[in-house]
Amino acid sequence: MYTDTFAMPEGNTIVSAIIIDQNKQVSSITKRNYVVNKASVKQLTYEEAVAGLKSQLQSRGVAVANATFSNQSKITVQGIEIYHIKCDIKSGTQTTTGYYGVDVKTGTCYSVTQSGSSYTLAAL
Repeated sequence: MYTDTFAMPEGNTIVSAIIIDQNKQVSSITKRNYVVNKASVKQLTYEEAVAGLKSQLQSRGVAVANATFSNQSKITVQGIEIYHIKCDIKSGTQTTTGYYGVDVKTGTCYSVTQSGSSYTLAAL
């Protein structure tokens, strides 16, 4: 039995399926037409992205009560559109800076490293 998801490209897609039972009997082909318009997929707001990032950092033991978050830009890294977010965390007189990315479509959080003009994502 197939239970996984599958990606569908943007535009018009016809999905065809059959069922094969335990006796190897095959159903007729069922076809369904789907139109995917990725531009209509809701994107997270910057505020929603920061809230998700704070939650992820807190779950990893990072104290974000004294943190300042600032939007560096919205960029695409490794094919993923992210909010590029700078996080400054103050502890006494020390400030620790980290750079993060939040996928604008899924809310997945990443640490972001930069080398020259290239960026790399690592899932949190």
